[in-house]
Amino acid sequence: MKNKLWKLAKMMMNFKEYETEQGKLVVNGEIEVGTEVAVENENGELQPAEGEYIIDGLKVTVEAGKITEVEKPEELPAEETTETEEKLEETTETTETSEELQPDEKDLKIQELEGLLSGAEAAIEELTAKVQELEGLLSDREVAIEELTAQIKELEDKINKPVEEPVKMAATVKEITKPQSGALKFFQEK
Repeated sequence: MKNKLWKLAKMMMNFKEYETEQGKLVVNGEIEVGTEVAVENENGELQPAEGEYIIDGLKVTVEAGKITEVEKPEELPAEETTETEEKLEETTETTETSEELQPDEKDLKIQELEGLLSGAEAAIEELTAKVQELEGLLSDREVAIEELTAQIKELEDKINKPVEEPVKMAATVKEITKPQSGALKFFQEK
């Protein structure tokens, strides 16, 4: 993660990469005293550089990740000069290509983030609509419960209301069980 952040920072700032005999150097700005310098290790991670390097034909001394001295070497062997110039050309081509790609990469990243944001906004709108729908259903249920509660109370009041007069029945049990004389004669005659 740390390495990805460093690469992103490098992409957004004015970093330049240089191939040296000691490895790839990343310089934050111009080659001058006080400029930050990092070196890429075998894992591809950047860490503060330390030591002497030949960059663009200059002998650069770096301590604790910062350039402390820049001097033009008096005499470099012809082989080393040619090698350094070839590496410089490669690095310059790589740096120019990286710089050309940076705006496109930024645009792609911006488009990707805009797409994610648009998707999140759509999800939020959908969830908001669902919440409003559920709130409406809940409100309807609360009204129905209130109506049913009122009806139950009304019924309870009717049931619990004391009776003012006793209820008169049409016939008593004794009258129902007592046989009628006329009807009994009718059955007995047959």
